[in-house]
Amino acid sequence: MVGSSTPLNFICHLTPLVYLEKINGVSNAAFHFQNKVIKALEPDNVIAIMPLPCYGLQYELEYDRPSTRYLNGRYLRKGKVAKLILDYIDALRQIEHRSINIYYSLNIQSFIVLIISKYFQKTRNYVIVADYEDHKLKKGFVKKIIQYCINKVYKHATGVIVLNENIKIHPKTILINAILDENELLLSDELYEEKSILFSGTIGETFGINLMVSAMELLPDFTLYITGKLIGLSSNDILEMIKLSKSKNIYYLGNIPYPDYLKLLNRIECAVSLRDPNNYEHLYNFPSKIVEYLSYNKVVVSTIHYPALNEKIIISEYNVESLAKNILLSQKFEKKNLSLFVVNKYGIQSFRNQVLDFIGNKDLI
Repeated sequence: MVGSSTPLNFICHLTPLVYLEKINGVSNAAFHFQNKVIKALEPDNVIAIMPLPCYGLQYELEYDRPSTRYLNGRYLRKGKVAKLILDYIDALRQIEHRSINIYYSLNIQSFIVLIISKYFQKTRNYVIVADYEDHKLKKGFVKKIIQYCINKVYKHATGVIVLNENIKIHPKTILINAILDENELLLSDELYEEKSILFSGTIGETFGINLMVSAMELLPDFTLYITGKLIGLSSNDILEMIKLSKSKNIYYLGNIPYPDYLKLLNRIECAVSLRDPNNYEHLYNFPSKIVEYLSYNKVVVSTIHYPALNEKIIISEYNVESLAKNILLSQKFEKKNLSLFVVNKYGIQSFRNQVLDFIGNKDLI
């Protein structure tokens, strides 16, 4: 980092852009969030431990940026356990003695790096906790044990940056719900489409896809666009769901490229975030999609209340009738200054100032 004698490392799970749309197990939201962190903090080194679904893939392009080192088991096909071990070794080799490390979430690929670097390399370690998983809810004894160990390692961090106020795992914690790059906003009303709805992001049963498709039968004048990555469902499942619906205005577009997604986001009138509030997996996360929708001045209907957004979104109960009713109400919702609100609250500079102040590098703000 420019101006600092102490190296700053960002240890994350990025993949080269070429793999983002090819690998189903790689999260679009996580990819864009991590890139925004890099832009905001300007770390000296980006140590990108590629997710396990990328095992065996060869890197096809030059590095995205000179400071990034992608780790993927040295691109050997020796098994996923070998990838884990080699990535641990190579990540630790990149970390200088007494440096500052910021991790994007801990998982099986990074938690050991934090422990070893702290006690053998005397590093300061901070974790951006995008999501938190209770080990008791994991299926299988081995997965429970691994998640238990990961959760214990959070206590060994110097501090944590959480995205959801329900995450209370460390005495030194700062809440920053999201990060927004205002320079990426491409606002345009040129192709504005009235009575249009966007369902985007993760497409799965606990993310409300069934609920949204069912609600469309009560919204005959509305058009629904569905985009994103599937989890627990196939494209055929979605197409069959649409086929069985009485609504004829539902379009499944699949996992479209990000520039195409932004064009679609500009067009639509209303966006939805329909996570099941009774499902434990949604208790400890914060959907960055909502902030993205608001940044484009889109009215958002959500089935979970997020205190940080106050009255900037419409809250619906998790049932078809309530959802349809609130989508109708969204047409009368005041959209003025939604974008300004999230830009001021979650912009790149705001994120940078808060994080650098938190880790004790105020001179770089």
